[in-house]
Amino acid sequence: MSTQKVLCDQRERLRAAFVSWLGSINARRSSTKWWAYATSSKNLLSSPIGPQVLALMAERFTTPWLSSSAPDFRGQFRAESMSSLSVRRISPKLGPGRSANAVHELFAVTVLRLFWQFARVLTTWLIYARHARIKPGIDVVIFTYADRNFRTNRDSYFGQLAERLSELPHRPTTMHVAYVQGGYRKFCKAIATTSGEKYASLFSELRLIDIVVGMLLALRELNGINRPPTVPRINGADVSLIVRESMLWDIGKGGYFHNLLVYRSFARLAQRSPPKKLIYPYENKSLEKMLLLALRRHAPDCRLIGYQHTSLTNRHTSLIFASGEAERTPLPDLIVTTGDLSRRWLEANGKYPDNIFQTGVALRQEFTRPFSRRLDSDFSEARILFVPSSSLSELLTIALWLIEVHALEPTWKLAIRTHPEFPLPLLDKPVMDAIVACAQDLSGTKLQDNLAWCDAVTYVSSTVALEALIVGRPVVHMETDELLSSDPTLGAVPLRWTAGSPADLVQAIKEATFMQRMKFEECQQSARAFVDSYLHPPQSIWAPDIFS
Repeated sequence: MSTQKVLCDQRERLRAAFVSWLGSINARRSSTKWWAYATSSKNLLSSPIGPQVLALMAERFTTPWLSSSAPDFRGQFRAESMSSLSVRRISPKLGPGRSANAVHELFAVTVLRLFWQFARVLTTWLIYARHARIKPGIDVVIFTYADRNFRTNRDSYFGQLAERLSELPHRPTTMHVAYVQGGYRKFCKAIATTSGEKYASLFSELRLIDIVVGMLLALRELNGINRPPTVPRINGADVSLIVRESMLWDIGKGGYFHNLLVYRSFARLAQRSPPKKLIYPYENKSLEKMLLLALRRHAPDCRLIGYQHTSLTNRHTSLIFASGEAERTPLPDLIVTTGDLSRRWLEANGKYPDNIFQTGVALRQEFTRPFSRRLDSDFSEARILFVPSSSLSELLTIALWLIEVHALEPTWKLAIRTHPEFPLPLLDKPVMDAIVACAQDLSGTKLQDNLAWCDAVTYVSSTVALEALIVGRPVVHMETDELLSSDPTLGAVPLRWTAGSPADLVQAIKEATFMQRMKFEECQQSARAFVDSYLHPPQSIWAPDIFS
């Protein structure tokens, strides 16, 4: 059996073990206060518990993770950057057998950070949030997020969904309600400028008593964390301190407090003007469970629709349930998927209730005709687009690969397009300077222009890989030493290569360049057919029964 096959099998076993372990805790501790913890969501990017537990579970496997192919960048960039980028935490990493002193240190920091979050929310609420309330009598509320991609003319999560809903025969009235966690003043002010026509701020539904009570509940929960929860052992080791640290991290970062405010905001909205339907981005996060719990209690007639709005990867453990967990988890009435492939993946892996899925369309992507290939058997000036996503560590990894590719092929034109939440300035200065010296920064520019410019796209987890295949651009997946694969293509796809090192990446680009034109165009068509099954073009649907 090949090393890659062994690795794939081990990743599957590791994912199943993690889902089973945390899923059993969720099923046992199911309650409003437990679901408010990001710890409960199984999201590997929103809580420190996932990476720590996976690392412990992986110790039982004898095959090193990608030991033969993972790049080893030993030098000034890695030495000066990894310490600050790989883990940004407010306490040291805990592990089995560690003293509880680190937890006590974290407890003190958590209290200070919680009071800072309270002051921040209260100040913004007093200045801005109360001026952008949702109008009464709205039929369909579209819950969204106000983040770095926020635009009032086209929602970054749902595109033109509101406009398309207005075309239905019964012409429902719609309005977006936006969750703002960071950049309060900027986004609350932007929402207020819409004059209440399209957007409202979720926290505008709050009253002063809600913010105070949310703070008191978070403080009371801090007191309860003094007793470590009883959790299943991992490889015979007691990991209750890891769970306890993760819960403290949730409270200190503000997630727990904000999730309580989400519950109270939707409870207020339901009591004041309950909508007939709520549509929200389905990722099965803790925040989503809180809005579901509030509406189930205070607006039981509201139809709740989760929209699986983006790509899927094997790292999306939040979307997968352990045996018996789904029955104890708040779920919507319906989950609409972006396409047939994504629906089949969730049905095969997720252990969801029967008849909860319906196939929809992709709302965020542009489905244009494939671009023609710019290069033919000449790769001396190849243009490569690097697209980091998801995390600081991924940003650093891609930056280091880019620097190495430039050293191998100095005549190539390189560019990087960062995720809005992880811009280049987060890199340490030596890496940042090296990137600026050898690559363009296309962050924040139009994606279609970037794809038209490049000859190939390099990625780890970005959905841009699928958008590149839509327009017929080759993609190269960077296979790193991550414990669970974050590749959104979910298997073998035409015009997709895998690289275990920068040298492999260079070779993959050359293979794509030397591919015979007729063969290349056939692969373009096959890749487009694959993506169309994964992300249905918006023109193919709008079946009214989804929203009726």
